[in-house]
Amino acid sequence: MNTADGKAKFVNESLDLVAKMSDEIARELYLAIIAKHADMNKDLLKRELEKKVVSWQDQKQKLLDEANELEKQKITSDKEKLLALAGDYDTNNNDGLVAPEEEIKLKTFEKVDSNIDRAEKFMLCAMIHQKPYAYIKENIADLFGNNYREVYEYYYFNRESANENFVSNVYDHFAKSYGSAIVEIINYFGQTDDEEFDAQCFHDCLWILKKKQLENRQKELTAKLSSEVDENKRRDIIVELGQIVQDIKNKKVEF
Repeated sequence: MNTADGKAKFVNESLDLVAKMSDEIARELYLAIIAKHADMNKDLLKRELEKKVVSWQDQKQKLLDEANELEKQKITSDKEKLLALAGDYDTNNNDGLVAPEEEIKLKTFEKVDSNIDRAEKFMLCAMIHQKPYAYIKENIADLFGNNYREVYEYYYFNRESANENFVSNVYDHFAKSYGSAIVEIINYFGQTDDEEFDAQCFHDCLWILKKKQLENRQKELTAKLSSEVDENKRRDIIVELGQIVQDIKNKKVEF
């Protein structure tokens, strides 16, 4: 996005994705994100988005009409294909949508707890924008789930050489596979202009992910304890479980 052509491509592709969303509130939200990231007038982009929405709805209706016509002819396989192409675009997953050929490479996101999803997005946004409070020396990739771990890893392994174009580099790297999801992460609306408040929110998000990791380890050890017969190993498991309980109680986060 460092060139005029790059910005135009980003805006056009992002608006194409947003136009397929059925939720008007979601469209408004993503429109604001696109306008901010592209540094363009929101009203201008809104007019362009409205044209794309009309175009998509016309295309969708044609596909539905063709599907209904095929239903009369009992051509089931073609009908299912057309109905799939007319499905609504969803940024969190692709349920109910067999994407057109050019969108097949879009990542399929797992359904996760909403608190975990927001925590990961908030942290990644702060990290990508190189916020001082978001710098953690150790690699904490194991705290992130499958949805965004590769975004964290890209940040972690490239942050030391990052320059003023780092945000654009992140977008360019993930645009094809993540679609508008990478735009949401880069411009996550949970961030504010109060850096002290954001720093506290970042720490809270870090604890949410750490707690999830501790709870998963706790379940794993509890299951292991029930089947372990070696007394020394049972003792070690009990000691580790006790430490986990204390860490959860004290909200311990150390890196």
